[in-house]
Amino acid sequence: MKILFVCTGNTCRSPIAEGLFRALAPEHACSSAGLSAVPGQPASENAVACCREVGADISAHRSRLLTRSELSDYDMFFPMTGAHGRILEGAGVPSEKIYLPRDIADPFGGDLNEYRACRDSIAAELSRFRDSLGCARIVPMEERHLGDVAAIENACFSLPWSLEAFREELINPSAVYAAAELSGHAVGYGGMRHAAGEFYIDNIAVSPDHRRKGIARQIMSYLIGCARQMGGSFISLEVRPSNAPAIALYESLGFKRAGLRRDFYEKPREDGLIYTLDFEQKEDRPC
Repeated sequence: MKILFVCTGNTCRSPIAEGLFRALAPEHACSSAGLSAVPGQPASENAVACCREVGADISAHRSRLLTRSELSDYDMFFPMTGAHGRILEGAGVPSEKIYLPRDIADPFGGDLNEYRACRDSIAAELSRFRDSLGCARIVPMEERHLGDVAAIENACFSLPWSLEAFREELINPSAVYAAAELSGHAVGYGGMRHAAGEFYIDNIAVSPDHRRKGIARQIMSYLIGCARQMGGSFISLEVRPSNAPAIALYESLGFKRAGLRRDFYEKPREDGLIYTLDFEQKEDRPC
């Protein structure tokens, strides 16, 4: 889904929203623009600073003016105020494509604390917005997730891991495991192990009741982000040749076929295709 965050000058609120949402829901494409923007202006200093505090880098942002011709390019619009939303409607954007948050005041000219308050208001609205899109919340796996994770594992695999096996991964310093939460329950999970900068996906699964919602992409994007932040050189995984949806997902994320493991899988017996994402060769893609 392509989402556009809209404010007035595109130097404060909408770039903050764009930066936060890239981290919150990386499976969605997002951008920002202003209704009265002067093109080419950097994000305000305090906007950059308050985002940096929460791990979002908007230092490379440059403002741009929203044009009528590009309105059809986006699936959803997130204006910062009701007034912005009415302008979008007046320009021909259907109301069902506009998500109206509580009005978010412009911090322009304010001190860092005002920008922090604006950032936190935007973050709260983005969480509600993400939920309205059916997005899961991706978090590090914890003990509280294990019951749901074991149930998903048993529903998805002919040779499932035990609950105790997942519990051991929680304390494994070489493992990174994540859970996808909806309404307080884990509906998917994924994990990988690493050594000397090399990362290997162990497993990834989504509850049958929650497939085709982009949750597997969210989990994979989270794991890829973790591997990048930890200085990884590549991620590798195996997949059944018959699992066309998974192969399509991995290839869309930049993975390339790198080999074959004969008779890798059992029940049923099947080869395993090796796919690798090389961080040293792959360029960063926009969200």
